Amino acid sequence: MVFLLAIISSCKTSNQKDRTVASTDPIFVATEKVIFLPDANVSLSQVSNIRQNGDVVLVNIQMMYEVDEETRNSSGYNPLDYIGEKSIVYSLSNNTVTAFDTADVFPDAISMCQSIAIRPDGMAEAMFLVFDESTYDMSAHWLLMNLSSGAAEKELFYPLPEDFPSGDMMAFEIDEKGNRYFCTEGVLVVYDSEGRLILNLKDPQISGFLLFADGKVALSKESEGNRLNYYIVDLERGNADEEAKDVQFGQVASQDGSKYSAVGETIVADESGEEIFSWLNSDADLSHYLKRSYYHVINPDTISAIGIVEEGNQCRVYGCSLIRAKENPYTGKNILYLGGMNLTSDMELMSAVYEYNLFSDNAYLKIKNYAYDEPVEGDESSQSHQQFLDIQKQLLSDVKNGNVDIVANMAHYNWFSDNDALMDLSQSLEGFINEQVYYENLIYAFREKDKLFQIPLSVSINGLVVGDDVGIGEVMNWEETADYFSKNVDVYSSLSRYPQHVWIDYLMAGSSQDIFSMSDKSLIVDREELANVICFSQENGKYSDTWSESSLIRTVSMGSDDPIVSIQNYADLINISYYQGRLLSLAGLPSLNNQGLGITSFSSVAVSSQCAKPEAAIDFVKLLLASEYQNKIASNNKGIPVKRDSVELQINNAIKMSESDAMFSYYYSTKPTDAYAARYREIIEAALQRNGYNPEIISIIHEESSIFFAGQKSVDDVITVIESRISTLFKEKFS
Repeated sequence: MVFLLAIISSCKTSNQKDRTVASTDPIFVATEKVIFLPDANVSLSQVSNIRQNGDVVLVNIQMMYEVDEETRNSSGYNPLDYIGEKSIVYSLSNNTVTAFDTADVFPDAISMCQSIAIRPDGMAEAMFLVFDESTYDMSAHWLLMNLSSGAAEKELFYPLPEDFPSGDMMAFEIDEKGNRYFCTEGVLVVYDSEGRLILNLKDPQISGFLLFADGKVALSKESEGNRLNYYIVDLERGNADEEAKDVQFGQVASQDGSKYSAVGETIVADESGEEIFSWLNSDADLSHYLKRSYYHVINPDTISAIGIVEEGNQCRVYGCSLIRAKENPYTGKNILYLGGMNLTSDMELMSAVYEYNLFSDNAYLKIKNYAYDEPVEGDESSQSHQQFLDIQKQLLSDVKNGNVDIVANMAHYNWFSDNDALMDLSQSLEGFINEQVYYENLIYAFREKDKLFQIPLSVSINGLVVGDDVGIGEVMNWEETADYFSKNVDVYSSLSRYPQHVWIDYLMAGSSQDIFSMSDKSLIVDREELANVICFSQENGKYSDTWSESSLIRTVSMGSDDPIVSIQNYADLINISYYQGRLLSLAGLPSLNNQGLGITSFSSVAVSSQCAKPEAAIDFVKLLLASEYQNKIASNNKGIPVKRDSVELQINNAIKMSESDAMFSYYYSTKPTDAYAARYREIIEAALQRNGYNPEIISIIHEESSIFFAGQKSVDDVITVIESRISTLFKEKFS
């Protein structure tokens, strides 16, 4: 099930209405530098061998370049010619970037930087694996590198033991005394600064990786399957048996003598565990992109960082210097609080937050994050499911009592608006949303009577797979749908494989908004419509005497031969059409209002009715609906944008990808055509029905309907029990 992420801005308590950002607030300002962005002709890029030695971070980047079909089919084509690599050196303290230049040393050979070590004099020694195309030999070479210029000063030679497989060497390191460490699988050898062999350690558990921090070198060993543990290399004892538990390897380096540690990817804490820096309390641009981060703490007020983002088949590398300003530049701005589930995973949203802060004159948008584990299908322990429900309950309590700064995850529960927790945005956005610019049907399907409490930013669209004898978006009633199933066996040949409870999940996706009417005091169930869902599921589904107390969390299926499908982007329509052998045609799921194809929101935005600065919050809503954010959704295929131009961008991106991108076949089963584009637009236009349901309520329906499926109770008796249990649940959790 795709949950709706609702972002609620600025839910204030009475004693916070006039709060502004104080000069003592821990907000950092930053200067950012892009260390690596893939070129337009790079089809694949990835990073490896990330090393942090003191204030220097070294990153090795492998790339694969685009190759056109004519070149690929030519007799002289050599794939190795289109593989490249870069070694990037970033100084955390100086915020400078250099790249290794070895063209003069290896002019014709294929080489890859395998490992880099920093000498006590500040120079670097880099080990390259060099491939000789004439002999197919692989050998290790060492170069003395100037970190300031990136130039190779000279080649170095080390007399490794004869039994050391240098061509397969994986790691090289230098400690503070100038001792050299050479490692491969099963073998570690160490030479002192004078070139004398002082350790030759052989152990089949040695995995071939080295880490250097706090003046110590640690050696990786394999234990418990493929899991690696690191052990301190003790040169006096000649072993590596002490686990490196107390040494901060890799992520955080310190210059002021204090110990710091990373908490996840976004927080740095001191030795007592107190937070000294968090990306969530920073206006640094890098904070909105970080996936993997490395820090150098000069002091608690000055921190440098490097961040690595991997999205799809590409990576980007950023560097950032952060300073806690003595006079905070945002003093005087009113704070708007932004809250949400797993916000740090939504990079586009983080970028929008940054832009808002950059251009807003009188408000500073601050993030407060609720993190959670989304329920996983098949999780027998139900631990993550219960955690999710507990957070929902807490969020409802928060917004009703007005004693916290945010609410989030409205999902499909209109009790938020019934409790007057959200602001009606219909008038504020009336002139902003129009038929020419936005797909008005995608947005206004979320109306509740004449009010609009939440705005979808991207959606998926679902419906019944039909033939060309039924119009796009046409809605049949329950009897007509059953009759259509019986007459079109070719379309619904796979129906028998679905259990009755799966059909309940399917059908509730299109009718739950009609079946349940929630208010502040009670929950009203439309018994007739619920009976239709249960009886239809019994007649068309496969009986099973097993069922789960938790929802199957399956709203609509993505399979190409399923009776109900979800279109989440342009690629889905093309792929499903291709495997069905005809253009996909969808009818609406049967429902009380008969309103066309179903719309499920991927993400949406809403404003708290207690917002201290509603004008600024509404401006932020408009920012998320603007072309830049919508185009990011279109480029990443994370749902269907609600803006027309952005949908056209999705279509054009597919055409461009099919013409030039070697990864096209990974996303698309066949090339896009005008017919696919026209059908995609038709399906979007036909979507009118807002979808979604409460998984806990569905679980009750699953359990009680099983008694009806087994023939032990009538459908009326079962619905009476369902109605009673749901009302009790509503009172216990949401009153």
